[in-house]
Amino acid sequence: MKERKCDHAVLYNLPSRIRAVKAGYPVYIAEGEKDADTLNKLGYTAATAGSTSDWRREYAFYFTGAKVVILPDKDEPGMKLKDQIVKDLRHFAHSIRWTITSTADKGDVTDYLTKEGHSKEELDELIAASENRGAPWLFTDGEGARAKVKINGDILADSISRGLPYLIVRRPEEDKDDFYLYEDGVYNKCSRNKVKSLIRRYVPVGMASGNMINNVYNLLLCKDSNICTFRDLDTDENYINLKNGLYNLETRKLEPHTPKLRSTIQINCEYHPEDTARPVFDRYMNDLCSDREGKADQDKKAVIQEYMGLILSNVKVYRIKLALVLWSLLGNSGLCVVPCTNTIEQERRDSALLDKMLNERNAIFNWFLEGQRRLIDQNFKITYTSVCEEAIKDYREKETERLWCLRQTLTAHI
Repeated sequence: MKERKCDHAVLYNLPSRIRAVKAGYPVYIAEGEKDADTLNKLGYTAATAGSTSDWRREYAFYFTGAKVVILPDKDEPGMKLKDQIVKDLRHFAHSIRWTITSTADKGDVTDYLTKEGHSKEELDELIAASENRGAPWLFTDGEGARAKVKINGDILADSISRGLPYLIVRRPEEDKDDFYLYEDGVYNKCSRNKVKSLIRRYVPVGMASGNMINNVYNLLLCKDSNICTFRDLDTDENYINLKNGLYNLETRKLEPHTPKLRSTIQINCEYHPEDTARPVFDRYMNDLCSDREGKADQDKKAVIQEYMGLILSNVKVYRIKLALVLWSLLGNSGLCVVPCTNTIEQERRDSALLDKMLNERNAIFNWFLEGQRRLIDQNFKITYTSVCEEAIKDYREKETERLWCLRQTLTAHI
């Protein structure tokens, strides 16, 4: 599969940032890779998402428990970016500092250290003198030598619920709840231990007692705004969740992931409309839908294409049933048979076929999408084919014979 640049910006220098947070070192956020590289060369751990339009709220999770220093450019976009990052990090980071460095208009930290000739020590002094916004769940009890940092569990639980997208899925029939965490554009079911490990990331090293973690965990389970049932999941018919975004069936365009969409199903492919090359899959479909003379039945392919398009979406069951019923003239059974009788010669069988088709999955998805679009345009009426109709009749006749034989057998033993 052809390499492609990611559609959405990602945090620059993310692995180093993760290691720094775990080790308790400050993490610096600069505006642009040039500034991040300047800081990294001096021994700092710096990351960036780029400009204001590149920063995304979900990046805040990567700074859970971090000591963050923001070094914005000296201009209006830089200050807007700083304000947005501070707002998004307030429910994740242990501390947040920010400061303007360069005195030049639109200047940045690289200008401060190179053009203006300041040293690393001077930068450290500038940062140390800046305001420190501590995490709201951390407070100091006592004064002087007796002062101790403590944790307010209620505020911590509130901050986690405000900042971390998660769902509590009620199962009243089983008297249990499931915790779903939003990660990489989809809600995934989490174990109790994983949730508790996430809570520990918010707490300074040495302060995470078992009772406190359990208390916060139980408080998270009680947040009404995060509670739902299984019927509330995967209900939006207009979207298909993919690795690189949400495909909107109405606009036929890709949109960014959002935790507002309660999706627990994400297809392991990306949407790129220009991806149409699928030679391995096309050969497979031609073999699958060929008659004994080796001629591919295009109507069979259309039926499979439309059904696969339905399967990939959140289309309600009653619509699928409607498609099945309208397709057939033989009664309200919801039955569809696509006869695939072509036998592939032994020498043509490929044990690596699945892996080869996985490399074409983006193009295959586009092919299925064509079928879904056609089905929607046809008011969910599956393409008619006489071959499938004959297969249904044959299936019904054989099924009737089986039932008659079964009835005779049962009668003989009564």
